[in-house]
Amino acid sequence: MITSRKNKKIVDITKLLQRKHRQRQQRFVVQGLDIIMTALNKNLAPINALYCYEEFKNDTSEVILQRLHSAGADLIEVSDHVMQSLSWRDEPEGIIVTFHLYDTSLGTLSDRLSNQKGLIFILDHLQDPGNVGTLIRTADGIGAEAIILIEPSVDPFDPKTLAASAGSLFNIPLARTGNVEELFQNISSEVSIIGTDAQKGTIIWESENLSGPTALVLGNEAQGISTETVKYINDWIRLPMPGNTESLNVGVAGGTLAYFWLMAQHK
Repeated sequence: MITSRKNKKIVDITKLLQRKHRQRQQRFVVQGLDIIMTALNKNLAPINALYCYEEFKNDTSEVILQRLHSAGADLIEVSDHVMQSLSWRDEPEGIIVTFHLYDTSLGTLSDRLSNQKGLIFILDHLQDPGNVGTLIRTADGIGAEAIILIEPSVDPFDPKTLAASAGSLFNIPLARTGNVEELFQNISSEVSIIGTDAQKGTIIWESENLSGPTALVLGNEAQGISTETVKYINDWIRLPMPGNTESLNVGVAGGTLAYFWLMAQHK
């Protein structure tokens, strides 16, 4: 049993909270039994599984630990003190797992984009992990075909993003790219590329361009859609703001717009 927070394995896993160390170690860290189970159900390969029996709440933890063992994880027992120091949740559930990073390049989605039938999300330089995680979860919820992050942006493997996505990161195809021109060249000409702006465009329920293949572009929290992306927008839509606020959180706005798109498919 590891009882010291200074143990090298513990120090290395603690570093995974930072993006640069996730890249250096080529792995990311996951906490939360539901999210861990989702990753295992998608056949992600676990590396290490740190566990503490004192933090187990029910039999689910034991079942997941056995799944991790069967999947080839190196099981490492740690003390309650070490588990609590590693946890970023208010109540640790007794298991923390590291998984291999996997490829999220634009090339992995090229076939899907050229034959797109439904909705894709394009997140233009978003910086808040909670917003990105929420939008990944929304995209999964409505059955979107993919989600694309224009970089620089939040790392989808950030623990806060993973938590906000509730494991949906493992359910939906996702890519990252810094090449805006290449991104839009890969999107079929039959796809409506819809930009969102609180101050311009057609009110959402008056738009006639939401049926069929659509790319919904959501801009940076402070700056909106970037100038390099604007030139690829076919149409603009907005949500009405009869109240006093000028705009909505991008996670809320994106979810609302996405469900309007979903409803338009069933008219």
